[in-house]
Amino acid sequence: LAENNYFRTSGWFHQSADTIFPEMGFIAIIAPFNPGTKVVANNAVAGMGVSRDATGKELTFTQRSNLDARNANWVEDVGGIAITRRGKVAGNEWIDAIRNRDFLEARLTEGLQNLLINQPIIPYTDSGITTVRNTVTSVLNRSVSTSTTPSILQESNPYTTDFPRAADVPFAEKQLRELNASFTAF
Repeated sequence: LAENNYFRTSGWFHQSADTIFPEMGFIAIIAPFNPGTKVVANNAVAGMGVSRDATGKELTFTQRSNLDARNANWVEDVGGIAITRRGKVAGNEWIDAIRNRDFLEARLTEGLQNLLINQPIIPYTDSGITTVRNTVTSVLNRSVSTSTTPSILQESNPYTTDFPRAADVPFAEKQLRELNASFTAF
């Protein structure tokens, strides 16, 4: 999995994977929470116990290091509590970061699609471009952390946008009814 750099797949090592389906416990860690409010690593998991080797012993440092080198995840005993370790996808990104990006992309797609459906026309003017920008920033603003509530985007400098002025857009682009704009989110 790591060799193929999968970003929608996470490997979890557990000796009872064929009988107790521990992946359901891993999904239960993050599924009930809004994106941006929970990480996958370092969570207590109930009902499955720690990951063990073929002899039934807890994983050694070397075994855990081998799993880590392959961007795999496991459950470890920490003070008598079964805790998830790593929380990464095979492509070496955090599971929750991938989920957060997917969520933000889905909300942006919905917001822009609703704008296109509900507006009879969006003129290729500065006002029309501002309407599109306002839709994008509205979605982004709902994903910004505050001092009391975590979310997807950082509280300080959460994003920047780059939308052109209508006068700066080539006529050919206007004919195609395309708007080349962008944002960068942190």
